[in-house]
Parts: sequence; C-alpha cells; structure tokens
Amino acid sequence: AEIVAAAEGGILYDKQPPLSLAMALREALELDTERRDKLVHNGRMWMFGNCNLEAYGKTISTILSNAAGDRHS
Repeated sequence: AEIVAAAEGGILYDKQPPLSLAMALREALELDTERRDKLVHNGRMWMFGNCNLEAYGKTISTILSNAAGDRHS
C-alpha cells in the first residue's frame, strides 16, 4: 500500500474484508482509459526511479551504514 500511495499508481482501500476488496476491484474495472493509463504511467515511473540497480544499491548502502552506525565521525 505504501508503494501504491507513493507512486499514485493504483487504488487503495482501508479495510481488509472481502467487500472492501470487491469495491476496489469494481472501481478498477470502471476506470476510464485516461485514468487507467495515468495510474499505469505513475506506477512505471515510480518503478523506474526507485527499483533500478543504482537506486536499490544506494538504499541498501544507506540502510547498512545506518545499522552499523557512523564510525567515521
């Protein structure tokens, strides 16, 4: 859900009961072409910017560096 929200690339729903999922699926099926294409574009752009090897490597390096503590100060 966090990625979908960050990318503005999909339909979110707050609760987990089957009715909530069914309503989200209905909303997805009823999207007009322009809105659907915009959600797909947003998702692809988020993936391009956040899931390429360079971005992933920087994120992992930051996580590991923070976990180990900054010992160079």
